[in-house]
This record gives sequence, structure tokens and C-alpha cells, in this order.
Amino acid sequence: MAEPAVPLHKIIHWWAVTADVGMQDDDCNSGTAFVPAGHFYEMHIPPPGDERRRTDRDRARQAGADWLLYPQIRTTDDTTALARDGFLDLPWFMEAQYRVRAGVDDDLRAQLGNSRYRDLRRLVRRADAEYDHRVLDGAGAAADPAALKDFDRLHALNLAKYGHRFNHLSSTALELGLDSPLRDRMRLFLRQSRADGATVQAVLCFLDPTGTELTILAQGIDPALVTPGQNVYRAAFYEIFRWGEGQGVAVFSLGRGNEVKKLDVGANTYHLLANHIRGVSGADPAGFAPMRAKLRAFFDRVIGELESAGGDRVTVRR
Repeated sequence: MAEPAVPLHKIIHWWAVTADVGMQDDDCNSGTAFVPAGHFYEMHIPPPGDERRRTDRDRARQAGADWLLYPQIRTTDDTTALARDGFLDLPWFMEAQYRVRAGVDDDLRAQLGNSRYRDLRRLVRRADAEYDHRVLDGAGAAADPAALKDFDRLHALNLAKYGHRFNHLSSTALELGLDSPLRDRMRLFLRQSRADGATVQAVLCFLDPTGTELTILAQGIDPALVTPGQNVYRAAFYEIFRWGEGQGVAVFSLGRGNEVKKLDVGANTYHLLANHIRGVSGADPAGFAPMRAKLRAFFDRVIGELESAGGDRVTVRR
């Protein structure tokens, strides 16, 4: 978003989810929401305190917004103060994580089973035979304009594949990140052909301040450059897990969406996230009640699938 006050239906994370439950054309999507800066770049946010809510409410009013929106707060967090302040919670995403337990290889063997684990190792070896795998830290990325250009190109292909209309990780956004304290926490993973050096995959990640949690934020693959039979998508997760394990990373955040598919790459912990929305100047969030009911039913089904497919190896926190 260019501005913190924007129509709900223009927020990529809003219209994508409302479309999933058939509510994309509902009248409640036409209002303007004030979203405090930066929140959609994070997998989840902590519940805001009293003073923060007062400040944001004043800013939302000055911006002429109908709603104040705090996105993706974990439902296991204490949000009683938000409810008391008139916020309505809307279940919105599942955040997937791989949490290292016995070690990457032991964990994946236990989760996938011996046969599927061996298949994973074979496809990783196949990728390694054809491609080089590089890891750049923030300083390395800043000094390598070609690498940033490669990420921009590949990420654009990913946006087009899934029909995303807005690019939150444009080259301008990355340059701003590299000119900020985030630079030291950025890691850029590149897969390049050993034959001609062409970059076929790029994955953008960020470490947390402790260096023990890595967020896999976005990636892009050029299918036209990937040899048939290669599965660089799955290979990348394994390679990043092994790299991170060697760096002391204990938790890998795998993003939101495609929850069941992420079991295949190692996800073993899921958190239900909710958007919290409140009227600014008299707007009543009760109009979101039908959407809330549909979202609850939707995520009940998703959680049931995860618990059925993952069994006791997977933890779902809701």
C-alpha cells in the first residue's frame, strides 16, 4: 500500500481471502481502512497496547478512514482489550512454521516417512547437480544489483502466476529495506544454472533480531528456465532448512496460505491468525458478522484437514 488508509477491496490480503469464501462483492468491502504502517510485511503482529490504539484511532480519523484494522494477530494471544475496545476478530490466515526438533533430516524423515524423505533427497541432489545455490546477506545483496534485479524479475513472475495486482516487494521497497536496519537481517537465496549462470529461482528471507527465526517471505521461479523433472520449489526449502540449521536457526516461518501443501516441505506448526477491525467514527463492525461466520467455517475445515493429514506430528494453535 502506498498510503495507510486504503479501500479494503484494494488490500491484496483482504480481497484474496474474501474471494476464498465468496464474499469479495459484499458491501462491507467498500469501506476505507487505516492499517498502521508495515504490518503486512510481517507474518503476525502482537496485540497493540492501549496507547497505541488511541494514537492509531486518532490517525485513522484524521485520514478519513471508516475502519481501523490490525491484521494477522495470533488467536492464541490475549486480545481481550481489543474486544473490549470494540474490535471484531475475523479469522484470516494460517501461519505455517517448521520448528526444528531432532534435526532437519530426522524431522523430515519422521514427518514424510522413509520413502517420501528419500524422494526429497533425490530431487535435492538432482537440483544440486544442475544448479549452484548462493546465499547473500544484506551487504552482499546491496553490492550485487544483478541479484536484486533477478529477484525483482522472478518475483514478478510469481505475482503474475497467482494474479496478484500489487507488489509489496518491489525494487523500490527492497532498496528502502537495504537502507534500513533490516539490511543486516536480509538473506537472499539464489539458484543459478551451472551451465550458463542464469538465475532460475530467488527466495527473499529475513532473520529475526535474535538470529534464531528465519521468515521465508517471498520467492520466484522462472519455469521456462527450469529443466523438466526438476522440483526447485521443494528443494529450496530443504536447502534453506539445512543452511539455517548450521546458522543456529530454530524456527522457519513458511508464510501464509497453502497450508496442507506445506506439510510436504516440512511445516509442523500452524497458528490461526485473525484480523481485528473497529469502526472509527460510528461505523459498526457488526456488518462483518456474515463474513466472520463463513471464515470460521472455512478455517474449521482447513484445521481439520491439517490434523487429519499431519497427525500427532503437527501442532495447530487456534
